[in-house]
Amino acid sequence: MTVAYPMDETRLSFIEKSQTVYEFSLETYRHPPSIHLFW
Repeated sequence: MTVAYPMDETRLSFIEKSQTVYEFSLETYRHPPSIHLFW
């Protein structure tokens, strides 16, 4: 149980990160002109 816990946490954070990147790319795709705000 204790050995599997860090694995699940890492997997969760990875899913969260990829989801954030996915949502960010979606927003960028939806509103391309707003890209210059990040530079």
